[in-house]
Amino acid sequence: MDFVIAICVGVGLSAACGLRVFLPMLLLSAAAKFGWVNLAHGFDWVSSWPALVAFGVASVLEVGAGHIPWVDHAVDVLAAPCAIAVGTLAMATQLDAAQPLIGWAGTLAAGGAVGGTIAGGVKLLGATTRVASTASTAGLGNPIIASVETLGATILSILSIVVPIAAGLLLIAIVAMTIAIIRRRRRARAAVVVVNAVTAQ
Repeated sequence: MDFVIAICVGVGLSAACGLRVFLPMLLLSAAAKFGWVNLAHGFDWVSSWPALVAFGVASVLEVGAGHIPWVDHAVDVLAAPCAIAVGTLAMATQLDAAQPLIGWAGTLAAGGAVGGTIAGGVKLLGATTRVASTASTAGLGNPIIASVETLGATILSILSIVVPIAAGLLLIAIVAMTIAIIRRRRRARAAVVVVNAVTAQ
């Protein structure tokens, strides 16, 4: 059961890293510092004061840049590979139960396969939304999206640390809803194509 909870914590934090790269690590670092969450062997440095300060400064800079039109888009492009790397780290900090079997290389590989992929996928969806907002509002609507992303990352990170099972169920629900919306849009587009083809004839 502890392993399942650890996986839920890692998955939730990785998804949150796709919304805000450093904020989830800041909350994880603080939670580990005060003994609210366990870290895998070898990742104790995440709860150190230097790491806590570094994650804090990075979070402030990232959140601040996200509310500046046009600057936010440039930062978002740079944040994509960072999200994958930090998502990998977030997942790896929770893989202690597997570490004796797979070692350091395996832990990071598993972290990348799960955490990095999840963080990268969430970041890609966010980037798509931001590009659409930039094109339709000349970037003026992006601060609203940035605020939603920050709030989402904060709530998801806290849930992942405090009630990880609930966070896991929430992610499953969000993924299911996203897939349903994408399928609905594809069917709608296909219907429009068919109607246009019939009309053209």
